[in-house]
Amino acid sequence: MTIFREQPKVIIYDNACNLHKTCMKRDPKVFRKTTFLIDRFHSTNHKCNPSYSLRSIQTDEMKKLNSQIREQLFSSLRRIATQIAYMRIDNVFFITRYFLACLNLHILSQNNNI
Repeated sequence: MTIFREQPKVIIYDNACNLHKTCMKRDPKVFRKTTFLIDRFHSTNHKCNPSYSLRSIQTDEMKKLNSQIREQLFSSLRRIATQIAYMRIDNVFFITRYFLACLNLHILSQNNNI
């Protein structure tokens, strides 16, 4: 049993080298074809195999990829952290989903100049 409907093709994480080892120990069938990469920001400090670095992949698709999106999303969620700390769990889920939907619409409108 796995949490993934489909095997992930690529996982970009700030500690992907260690995550790769952990995933292969826990469920090698699920992760055997998955590529693990360290985002551009964190890869400069890593001493592990350079093939884990997102910088090592020179395709146009990877060059355009915003590898810090997770950190940007979490910093956005901090805006509502104080408010949701005192809510019931059902309201936390509702407000968080609403906030993320609004954030996505804002990002899309900036990208599409709507």
